[in-house]
Amino acid sequence: MQITINEMLNLPTFSSFKLVAGKEGLHNYVKKVGIIDHETQDMIINSFEVNEFVLSTFLGIKENPEQLLIYVQELIKARVSGLAIKDIFFRQLPQNIINYANKHAFPIFIYSKVYYEDIIMSVLNANKEKQCIISLQHKLNDIKCGKLKKNDIKQQALSINKGFKNNHYVAFCKPHKNLSLTGQAVSTSLVKYHNTHSIIPYKEGVLAIFTANRAFKVEYLINSLANIGITTNSYVIGVSNNYSQLYDLTKSINESLYACEYAFKFNLEIISYNDLGINRALLPLQNNEWLTSYAKKVITPLLTYDLQNDFTLLKTAICYVKNNGDIKLTAKELIQHSNTVRYRINKIKQLITCEAGVNDFYLELSLAISTYLLKPFSL
Repeated sequence: MQITINEMLNLPTFSSFKLVAGKEGLHNYVKKVGIIDHETQDMIINSFEVNEFVLSTFLGIKENPEQLLIYVQELIKARVSGLAIKDIFFRQLPQNIINYANKHAFPIFIYSKVYYEDIIMSVLNANKEKQCIISLQHKLNDIKCGKLKKNDIKQQALSINKGFKNNHYVAFCKPHKNLSLTGQAVSTSLVKYHNTHSIIPYKEGVLAIFTANRAFKVEYLINSLANIGITTNSYVIGVSNNYSQLYDLTKSINESLYACEYAFKFNLEIISYNDLGINRALLPLQNNEWLTSYAKKVITPLLTYDLQNDFTLLKTAICYVKNNGDIKLTAKELIQHSNTVRYRINKIKQLITCEAGVNDFYLELSLAISTYLLKPFSL
C-alpha cells in the first residue's frame, strides 16, 4: 500500500507545494517519484510507471511553453499520479492546462525551494512507514478478533512493541467529524511513543496502548495523550478497563473501540468502558438479529401511537429509563407534572404489555430503549 497525494502533502517536505489544478485526484496513490529531464513528449508513455509522481522544471520547453499541454496529456495517458513543477520557468499555468487537468482529475502543483532528492526520499520513507503501519494494523486485527491463544496474543503484542509490559490500558481516539486523521503524520512521531507504549493509526482513529510493570492510574494515559496533542478538543476518546496481563489485550482493544463508539454516538468527549453500564453487554450485540427484533417489537407500538396521536410516548420512555424509573426526576426533566408522566408511563405499559407481550415492564423497557438508542429505527 502506498501513500496518497493527500498524505504526501502532510509531510514537511511538501509545505511549499501549491495545488493549481486537479484537486479531485488528490486521493491518487504515489508509488515513487520520477523526474522529467531530457524526455520528449513521445518518450513519456514508456518512461514512467503507473502512480509515479513526476517532477520537472521543464527546462527543455522554456522557450516553447505551449508544449506543456502535450506533456500533461502524455503524463495522464501514462497514468502517473500527479505532476509538480518547480517555479523556475513556469510560475503559473495557462487556463487551458488547468481546465484539462481538472477534467481528468490530474493534480498539478507549483513549488519552490525543495531539492529533488529531498522529495524522493520523503516519499520513499513515507511509503516504508505506511507499510510498517499496515503490518502493525494487521497484528492488531489478529489480536482483536479473539481467535488467538493467550500466549499467542502476548507474542503478537510483543512483536508490535517488544517493550510492552503486562499492566495496561488501551484508548481509542477518533477525530471529531470536522477533522481528518492523517495516519502518516501520526505514524512518523508516535508509533513507538515510548519504549513501553505505542500509538498506532487504526481504523478511523489512533489506538494508544499504554503499559507498565505495575498498575497505574488512567489519568496518566489521558495526560500523556494530551501532551502529544491528542485531546478532547480534537478527538473523542474511549478507554478500556485496566488489565494486569498482556494477553488480555483482546479485551482491552475491543473495550476501547466500544467505548469510543458509544461516546461518538452520544456526543461525549471521553468515556471509560466501565462506565457504559448495560451497554457493555449491548454494544457487541447491537447488530444481532434477535436483539434488534426484540427492540423493534417493544418500541414500534410507541412509535405508532406517537405518529397517530401526535404524542411523545417514546421521548417519555427514553427519559424514564435514563432516570432509572424515577417519576419525579423524569417529570422534572420533561418539565411536566408527575401525574402527567405517571399517566404516560401507564399508557406505555399498557401498549407494550398488550402488543409486545412484555411481562417485566421496567426491565424489558430499559433493554429495548437502550438497544434502540444504540441503533435507532423508524416506522
